[in-house]
Amino acid sequence: MAIPKMKIQMGRIRGLNQSLDDNLLNMSYSADCQNMDVSEGILSTRKGSSPLMGTDIDPEFVDIGKIKTILKFSRTSQDVYIVGTISGITERWYSRNSTGWDLITTDGTTPATAIKPGDVRSIMCEISGEAVLIMVSPGAAPQKINILEDNTMRMTALGGTPQIASDITFHRDRVWIVESNAASIPTNTVHYSNAFDPEDWTTAGDTGEVKVMSGDNDYIIGIANLLDDVVIFKRNTMWKVIGDVPSEYQLQQIYAVQGTPHKESICTDGNYCFFAGTDGIYQYDGTTATPILTDEIKDIYAGIKNVKCLLNNSKLYIWDKYVSTSAGKHIIYDIAKKQIEVLYIPNVLDANLTGDIVVYSSDYIIGYTALTCLFCKLDDTKTVLNAGLTDSSGGIPAINLEQTITAYWVTPETDFNMPNASKTLTDIYFIGWGTTSAGAAGGQVKITVYYNQNGTQKTKEKTVTLQTTRKVHDIQLNVSGRLFKFKIENVAGSAINLSDIEFINEVDED
Repeated sequence: MAIPKMKIQMGRIRGLNQSLDDNLLNMSYSADCQNMDVSEGILSTRKGSSPLMGTDIDPEFVDIGKIKTILKFSRTSQDVYIVGTISGITERWYSRNSTGWDLITTDGTTPATAIKPGDVRSIMCEISGEAVLIMVSPGAAPQKINILEDNTMRMTALGGTPQIASDITFHRDRVWIVESNAASIPTNTVHYSNAFDPEDWTTAGDTGEVKVMSGDNDYIIGIANLLDDVVIFKRNTMWKVIGDVPSEYQLQQIYAVQGTPHKESICTDGNYCFFAGTDGIYQYDGTTATPILTDEIKDIYAGIKNVKCLLNNSKLYIWDKYVSTSAGKHIIYDIAKKQIEVLYIPNVLDANLTGDIVVYSSDYIIGYTALTCLFCKLDDTKTVLNAGLTDSSGGIPAINLEQTITAYWVTPETDFNMPNASKTLTDIYFIGWGTTSAGAAGGQVKITVYYNQNGTQKTKEKTVTLQTTRKVHDIQLNVSGRLFKFKIENVAGSAINLSDIEFINEVDED
């Protein structure tokens, strides 16, 4: 009598899910993975990143230190990136031109230092018909950046003596700010400017303030224009301002489980609005705020201390805006496909995403820091997370930060839906293709099998060299047990692709 055989297919890969115990989790999900792209329903190593500036880095810029803030100055013709850097106690702001970096000053020579890089919020608006970037930071008076005729930038105080502010937004032609005292502590008050005049904060009837008292010793964390509402976030509650003009303004509490402790998590693209709560990510629909990612990301999210969310091309990027030098896991949520991916990269102190950048012709911009300043683009065709830099002037030592991508996918621990049987895993079939980290033939994938045999936990590894074109591979095994778990990982940064993964077992029922 032939031994019964059982075929189990992983099927379409759906991404991260930490909401269920391993034994209850479908094989198409993983509770532990990183740098795997599942957007096409298969396992593929994520693409990497490379520096945008190449060898044209200004030696002074390299000396300055770490990128702490990345802002965007939007113009009709292109987007200009502005970075704030800190080295020791030295603070500088730079703007990116077509060939390099320009120091932002207050008068042409004096470096602008009124706004300290780090906890900065900004908006674009017009003052007297001129596009400006208004910046606020706790403990500092609001500043504005404008572009002169020679395309250099100046940072000066925002006129009208507005309050020190910790957050800012723009709604119905008015600038709104969250008041912060000199000790950088937010209050329960927001202020709004006159319409069409961000430098008028005193005209009676046209300017004013709104107080948000909640009776629980809470205070305002952030403010945003979400779906054409001024939404005010406290830690425990959310509010919106009803009315189009000051004489009609009223406060209305938004039904929500909670507010947010992370003002930089508040983001919108005009269609979707998201923010980070204490236990995960929430979506605001104009009326209520409901959780969309909580248990699914709970383990990774617990390790994110400084949440920043960015929304681009129907993907929500959930970052840890690091204050340390460690590497860590970040989350990418595909809103349309409802898939969760995990990105593991080092030292992200700030990030800014955009599409169709004229200067860079890149989709995504990320600020990395390690030994010095790096300004990189994500989703490059290379499979490196950080390419090395060498200063062409010879005055700065070479900076070698090249790291190959480490990608893996761990399946749930499974009994293949037959707890009453001992299984002998004989084969793993899959369609695979890929390259080395340099894009050449010879990329490798390693599959590790974890199994319990007669009470003893064992492992068995198999490494397969892939071709650049698709090929069906058969990994032959002979391991027996009741519970199995698999780890699929790339070798030496290889760009791997796996689909149609199937496990063949011989079954011995009790």
